[in-house]
Amino acid sequence: MAFHQFLKSLVGQLASHPLANSLVLKLHDQLKKRESNNCQRRCDIVQSVKIELFSKEEIKHAAGDLLTSRRRSSGFEDENSRSLNRLDMIKQVIENSITRDVISEDYLGAITTKDDVIISKADHNVSYENGRRTCLIKIDLNGCGSPPYEPGDHVRVFPRNIMSKGTLQNFLDHLKGDLFVDDQIYASFADDKTAMSTLNVHAPLLVTVLDTLVCLEELFIERAAVFNTISMEACQDLSFLAQEEHERKALMEFGWNEEKYDKAKIECGMKWIQIFDLFPSLSKMVSLEFLLCNMKSNHARSYSVSSCKAFVGSELHLIVGRFLYSQGDKIDVGVCSNYLTSSNQGDEIKFRIESVPSFHYPGNSSSPVIFICTGTGYAPIRGLLQKRQYFHSRGEILGPAYLIFGSRRVDEGVFFQSEIEGFERKDGILAKAFFCYSREPGKEKEYTSDVLKSGKCKDLLRPIAEKPETHVFICGSANMAEDCKQAMRDISSPSCIDKMEKENRLHCDVFGAILSS
Repeated sequence: MAFHQFLKSLVGQLASHPLANSLVLKLHDQLKKRESNNCQRRCDIVQSVKIELFSKEEIKHAAGDLLTSRRRSSGFEDENSRSLNRLDMIKQVIENSITRDVISEDYLGAITTKDDVIISKADHNVSYENGRRTCLIKIDLNGCGSPPYEPGDHVRVFPRNIMSKGTLQNFLDHLKGDLFVDDQIYASFADDKTAMSTLNVHAPLLVTVLDTLVCLEELFIERAAVFNTISMEACQDLSFLAQEEHERKALMEFGWNEEKYDKAKIECGMKWIQIFDLFPSLSKMVSLEFLLCNMKSNHARSYSVSSCKAFVGSELHLIVGRFLYSQGDKIDVGVCSNYLTSSNQGDEIKFRIESVPSFHYPGNSSSPVIFICTGTGYAPIRGLLQKRQYFHSRGEILGPAYLIFGSRRVDEGVFFQSEIEGFERKDGILAKAFFCYSREPGKEKEYTSDVLKSGKCKDLLRPIAEKPETHVFICGSANMAEDCKQAMRDISSPSCIDKMEKENRLHCDVFGAILSS
């Protein structure tokens, strides 16, 4: 998709040149024709969507009537069938939704405590250097059956868009029709020629709501990626709906010129939630069907478990750092990390546990272990250290454990360092910890790979790394993991690390991607 947009933009620029040759002009025409066909396909998908809208009161009345009719020995009957047509339809919609509701592996857990481990400045003063926030979140599992997990597993969290009910209602007021946050919709798709695989690619949000009742508040708070940028394809389609000529022209340019589109993203964000502020003439011109077919769906984000259930009981701990990224001169925040770090005690989080056996603690508790991590990469290591505490409490023999922890600055790693030093003070849990900081004011940059190769660490860890039963756990960025693996080759031998990889004793959790041998 990115290459196609680049090609389209490049050919468009070449075709606009006065000396453009016939081959370029022909290619430009072919691309425009293809884009026109794609636009027509998107239009056909939108027109094939049928939405039934029900008020909260209608659903409540129909659900009660359905429950009553199920208790009767005979079917529901009434002489005035005409007045019951809509009621019967709603009852059928409810039954269809219940039929489609399948048992999933998703859990709802309530937050018991959420400890801010880094105090950041107010959001209106966010910057790359001081707007970071990291939280230790403890989730109560008692209310969801206390599902099992192991340190090293992943938790896929389903985010919620942070916006008020009033903000959402204001957004709905600009859509076609009269929509309210408490209304429920039932969407169906009438085109049998369009495969579900096509819808999954071109209209993923629509797929999540097909043939089931969904409240508009749930749709836009939980399912729709309202803080995503409007795609170039959607800009093309929106240009036909804009009522002001300058807005129509701008949207068409954003849909065809990638350079102008990228500039608009930097200057004004171009997010769906901003659409009616940026292009006022679209008000009352955009349908709910259009949004369902053009918006992306919120997807779950993965976080490493940072606790050991055998040690903490029916809780699950996460360490989450609010993700910041630049949009030109502006700083934006990640949807899920912002949601989690803004949560409060008692809030419910929807999540799914994914087993990651390749990052579990070794089967033999007496195996020597080397842990290497940076920042929130400490999360799974924390769970593994708690696992050692659990083994210790049972009187099991523990092999020696060493940890190298890296952070940007001392103040950002203060919670981690304090807890790690606590593990050091507990007999047998952690033999030695090394700390390094890459952006500490007034000090030379030092990374985990530098620590590995330094004299204070190299002489200690070389004989440990060369033992045939040693396991190494690395969690951090991809570059950090590769640098540390190379550093270990330097302090021991390439054959030693290669053997460790072949025997599945080198474990890497790299920003959600598991690289284990």
